[in-house]
Amino acid sequence: MSSSSSSSSDGMEGDMIGAFQAEYEEAMLNEEAEPRRPRRRREFIRRDRLGAHDRLFEMSDSPMYTQLQHDLIEHVWANAYIAVDMVGRARSRRGGAMAGGAWAWLLLLCCCGGGSWTQQRQIFAAATTDANDLTVLNALFTSMNSPGQLRGWQVNGGDPCGESWQGITCSGSAVTAIKLPSLGLSGTLAYNMNTMGSLVELDMSQNNLGGGQQIPYNLPNKKLQRLNLAGNQFTGNVPYSISTMPKLQYLNINHNQLQGNMTDIFPNLPSLTTVDLSFNSLTGDLPQSFTSLTSLKTLYLQNNQFTGSINALANLPLSDL
Repeated sequence: MSSSSSSSSDGMEGDMIGAFQAEYEEAMLNEEAEPRRPRRRREFIRRDRLGAHDRLFEMSDSPMYTQLQHDLIEHVWANAYIAVDMVGRARSRRGGAMAGGAWAWLLLLCCCGGGSWTQQRQIFAAATTDANDLTVLNALFTSMNSPGQLRGWQVNGGDPCGESWQGITCSGSAVTAIKLPSLGLSGTLAYNMNTMGSLVELDMSQNNLGGGQQIPYNLPNKKLQRLNLAGNQFTGNVPYSISTMPKLQYLNINHNQLQGNMTDIFPNLPSLTTVDLSFNSLTGDLPQSFTSLTSLKTLYLQNNQFTGSINALANLPLSDL
C-alpha cells in the first residue's frame, strides 16, 4: 500500500473514532439529563469455551450506524472491553462526566491490540480433545498410512471430539471409543496407544491391519472393556499386554494369523465374559489361567491346533463353547 493510501486510511479511521467518541459522550449526557428516556444502548455478551467475552456495542438508531462503523465498534469491544468497564467506573466516580483518560486507554488498547480498524478480527477457539489422546490419534492415522476414507482425521493437530472425527466417541475432552470396523484400513496400530487413559472400546475389526506383523504390545489397558481386532492380518502370539487390562469384558481376535503356544494371560481378568480366539493357528495346551475367568460365558477356540487337556475349562460358567 502506498503512503498516500495509508494516510487516507489513517485519516478516515481517526475521523470515525472521533465521531464515535463524540456521539457516545453526547448520548450519555442526554441520558443523564433525561433519566427516564429509553436507553439507546444494547450490549450483547457471548462467552466462548475459554470464558472470554466478545461484546458488540450497537447504536442501532444512530445516523452513523454504517457497516464500517459497525465493524469498528465490534473491533473495539472485542479487544478492549476492560477499558470500557474503566469508562463506566470513571463516570460513576465523577458524577456522570465522561472520563477522557479512560477514552485514551480505550483507544490505546484497541490500537495496540488489533492493528488496522478494518482488519479482520481473528477468533481462536479452544480444542476440546485431550492433548495426549490427540497425539495418539495423529500417530494412529499415520501408522494406518493416512487413509483418506477416515473423515476428519489428520496427521497433525485437529480436534477429534470437537470436530466429530469418524469413529471417535468422546466424553468431555477424553476419547472413550475408537470404532473403525470394515473400512479397508491397512498398516498397523499406533505405538503409543497404551497412553490413552480413558479408552473403553477399541474396534478395528474386519480390516487389513497387521500386514504380517504382531499385534502391538502397547495396547490401551487402563479402562479398556472391549477389544476387537478380528478379521485382520496380525501374526505372532496373543500379546501378553492383554493381561494388564483389568476391566476387559470382551476379547475378539479371531480370523487372524496368530500362532504358537499361548502364555498365561488371563489370571487378572475377572470381568472377562467373552473370548474369541477362533480361526488362527494357536498350538499347545490351554493356559491354566483360564481357570481364573470366573465371569466367562462365551468361549470360541475352534480352528486352532490346541492339544492336551481341557480341564482348565471344567468349572467355568460357560454358556457358549
